[in-house]
Amino acid sequence: HQEWKVYLLFFALFVASSSAAPACKCQDEDKETLSKYKVKGKDGDEEYEQEIKIDTEKQTETYHIPKTKSSSAGEVDEVYDFKRNLVMRRMPEHKACFLSESTENAPKPQDLKNALDKQSASGSSESVNITEDNYEVVGTVNDRSTLSDEMAAMCAKFPIYRIRRRKVSMSVEKENVEG
Repeated sequence: HQEWKVYLLFFALFVASSSAAPACKCQDEDKETLSKYKVKGKDGDEEYEQEIKIDTEKQTETYHIPKTKSSSAGEVDEVYDFKRNLVMRRMPEHKACFLSESTENAPKPQDLKNALDKQSASGSSESVNITEDNYEVVGTVNDRSTLSDEMAAMCAKFPIYRIRRRKVSMSVEKENVEG
């Protein structure tokens, strides 16, 4: 496990934000609280389609982000659980899952649903906003009882590493230039 800690200490995960439209709304007819979307994104010259499922009753968002040429993460599946304030990321190529204990920077399910519905209805295409978050591994998850059933099933075959956002601090120093 030491090699994972070293390898993953500063891994960067690129996530296309929800404003990435155009979105196709693919509503599940049998369940009003579950909405499904396909969001087109562009990574450099490469176009891809991201799948998003929003459950306003369970307060969850599930993302499937396909592998792109420039992403070292490979294919990524994410579950945001707003009731538990947990985010699980599964990275099959790395045979691992990563759990973070914060949903603070993500739009709430109803807000995301409203934004995607609005985008889908307008049919307009906005550029993809990419955010880069840096995380560090701070331990492993041995007790999976606190996870939702969906998170536990998604990562049943992989170790789960606890991660936290890496704080990056900078200082500015003025340099005198003599001329």
